[in-house]
Amino acid sequence: NLMDLRDSQEAIDAADREIREIEQKIEQVRSATKQNSPLYTAIRDPQTLDAEEVVKSVTKSNSVLLEYWLGTDKSYLWVIDNAGTRAFTLPDRKTIAQAVSDLREALAAHEPVQGESVESFQARNLDATQTSRALSKSLSQMSLSPAADALAGKRIIVVPDGELSSLAFA
Repeated sequence: NLMDLRDSQEAIDAADREIREIEQKIEQVRSATKQNSPLYTAIRDPQTLDAEEVVKSVTKSNSVLLEYWLGTDKSYLWVIDNAGTRAFTLPDRKTIAQAVSDLREALAAHEPVQGESVESFQARNLDATQTSRALSKSLSQMSLSPAADALAGKRIIVVPDGELSSLAFA
């Protein structure tokens, strides 16, 4: 039985050595990749910035950063620009999510339907245009109006949260 234990320990030691060798090879490949492909490295291991670095970066340029956080009871919008950092309270996640969903649905109504007549498409498209404009305006009032004074003439950087991630802020 003592022989079995020694054989088991030798097998464990051999497996540990093999694992260390594989880990060393993986590290060598990672190191070579970092040297040979800085773009891949930048994507795989992006540089993280702390809040102070973000503020410096934004305030140096003609930019404004809008960061959203959607919460159960209320949501927040932080605005960071060369004037400083300001926070605004927004409606709760459910209200914003419904507004985003309604807008996306209205925008999807612009798509042609197979077998639909031109007249029917044009009528539906006109209605969808009016609806999507109204919903867009409403969502804009809800999510952007608190920052309106900071947006004019600035490059806008948006960090969305939740359902806002499904919108193009362009």
